[in-house]
This record gives sequence, structure tokens and C-alpha cells, in this order.
Amino acid sequence: MKAEPASAPEPESEPAAARSPLARLRRWLPLLAGLALLWLLLGRLGELRDLAATLTGARPAWLLLAIGLQLAFQLSLAGAYQAALQAAGARGSLRAVLEGLLAGIFAGIVAPSGGASGSAVLADRLRREGQPPGRTLPGILLGRTLYFGSFWLILAVGLAFLFARHDLQPYEALGALALSAVVFAHAGLLALGLRSPEALRRGLAGLERGLAGLAARLPWLGTAPAGWSERTAEDLAGAAEALRGDRRGLAGAGLVALVAHGFDLASLWAVFQAFGQPVSLGVLTAGFAMGV
Repeated sequence: MKAEPASAPEPESEPAAARSPLARLRRWLPLLAGLALLWLLLGRLGELRDLAATLTGARPAWLLLAIGLQLAFQLSLAGAYQAALQAAGARGSLRAVLEGLLAGIFAGIVAPSGGASGSAVLADRLRREGQPPGRTLPGILLGRTLYFGSFWLILAVGLAFLFARHDLQPYEALGALALSAVVFAHAGLLALGLRSPEALRRGLAGLERGLAGLAARLPWLGTAPAGWSERTAEDLAGAAEALRGDRRGLAGAGLVALVAHGFDLASLWAVFQAFGQPVSLGVLTAGFAMGV
């Protein structure tokens, strides 16, 4: 009896995760990002021409120095975030963190969200490197706290300079108060997560219920995603635990973040020099703090 020829193996079906809408959207993200960038550039052609005309009158050496200092700023900031991630138990490479931060800047331009979109982009980049979200998200939260906390020191110097010169405007004081509220809110939530994680969970759950009740009366406000309070409490508790475990490493990360702001400030000074505009350190610090 003749044996039947073995049938060819059927091709393996594509995994369900790869067929999901989110996975398909991720494949299109580079193209969509490129189109969005092109749209932004086309909408600002006049401004780009003015910028090109302005740059022709600058001194190239100072401009190159400003660019180099900006690169140092981005690398230092990535180093601060990497140290914060390591304190939280994640092991993101410097390259992955830098790529995530730069992509987050673009995401914040296209869809301003107070830094949330940048954090989401960085978390996604680290996830693709194999880092668990349960550790990367607390690390990113710590990195943001260190970034704003170190900047707050520069802001305090700028405010003191403007106050001494009787040149502090009301809107500048309000902006400084808003940033101070953000910094102290981060610090307060981390302290609560360190001392009483259960109280933090109850407080966030109550906030979520209050927002849901408000959204029921004002539907246009929208509601928080399901499980928001629990996930946020876990992230804050993880960040607080990192504070307990590696204070020396986080202090080093905060110092690196402060150095990064120094590079950013120095690059602004180099731009002034490129256009032959002398500026004092006090005026530069005040303008930098108020501008950011």
C-alpha cells in the first residue's frame, strides 16, 4: 500500500497580540510621527525663514557651543532618569532612556498633556527593552520629581533676583507658585506612600470616586480610566520604596539633574554670546527660570 505524502506544515498563525489594533497602530507610529512633524514644519515656514535669516548673523563657534551644551543637557537628564530607574529596580539602558525622553519631547509638542505623554512614551520604550512596567513607572515618577525638584532650586534663585530688583511680575509669581505646588504635591504623595501606603490608596480611591461623581454631573469633563487610583497608588508606593532603599543613589541622581539644568542654562548663555548680547548671571537665571 502506497504511503500518502506528508502534507506541508501549515504556516503558523500570527500571534493574537500582533493582530491587535494596538500592535498595528504601533507599526504605523513612525510614519504618523513623521507626517505630524512635516505638518508642523509646513505650518511654520515663515517662522523658519525668519529663524534662518537670524542665524546668518550669529557667530558659528558660539552656536556650536550652545548645541554641544544642549547635547550635554539631554545626556545628563537621561543619566538622572536612568539612576532613578535603577533605584526603582529597573535596568533601562542610557540609550533607551535618551530615545524615550527625546520622543517624549516630540509627543508633548504634538499632544500637550503636562508631561504625561512624555512619561508614557518613555515607559513604552523601556517596555520594549524588556523592563517591567511595575518598576519603570515608579522610576519615571522619581525621575520627574527629581527633575522638577532640582529646577525648583534654580527657580528660587531667579525669583529672589527679580524680587531684589523689584521686577517680579504677578504672573511670574503665580507661575512659580503653580510649579511649587506640583513639586510639593509630588513630594507629599511620595512621603505618604512611604509612611502609609494604605492611606494613600484610600485617598486616591476617594479622589477617583469624587471625579466620577463630578463627571456624572458634567459629562464633558470625562472620567479617569478604570483602576486609575489603584495603579497610581502602586506606582507611588513603588517610588516611595525606592526612596527607602537607595537614598544615596537618588541623591546622586538629583545632583545629576541639577547639573543637567546647569548645562541647559549655559547653552542659553552661549546663545546670547552668539548674537553679541551681554547678559548677567542673575538676569539669565531669572529669564531661564521664568521661561521654562
